[in-house]
Amino acid sequence: MNLNKDVIMKTFPFIHGQYIRIAEYKIEDVLPFVVSDRIMRYIKEHKIKKGSPEYIKITEKKYDGHMVKMMSQRYQLFAKQGITCVQCGVVGQYFGLEKNKNEERERYHFNLYGIKDGVETLITKDHILPKSKGGKDTLKNYQVMCFECNSLKGDEYED
Repeated sequence: MNLNKDVIMKTFPFIHGQYIRIAEYKIEDVLPFVVSDRIMRYIKEHKIKKGSPEYIKITEKKYDGHMVKMMSQRYQLFAKQGITCVQCGVVGQYFGLEKNKNEERERYHFNLYGIKDGVETLITKDHILPKSKGGKDTLKNYQVMCFECNSLKGDEYED
């Protein structure tokens, strides 16, 4: 499915409107605290139970009074592969500490944003081989893309 920019803007009117942002953070204030594969191996080797105080201490970090889970595959992608859209080259410049507007619970997360053509744009993870075509949820099958490029790509796969 190939969409042009006008269709994208009509289909996804200001995607950011779905989030409530309470703060912005520099890249260097977030990425160093992403839970790595090494830390995940440590958790498994030491049989640390999910939800235990030790597990929470290792996998979550407090930002603006809110505990944020730091073991997202999206965060790991940014930490390992960078923060630049592979398609258009827009670079992530800051993280927004946000929660989904429609969620009742106070669970905050980080979204990465860059500036593209003078407008804030969400930086996302894209499945190289789309899930609709058998792609898996693994770091090897992810690439960094801005929201616009990801939407334009759709479920296409280029070998």
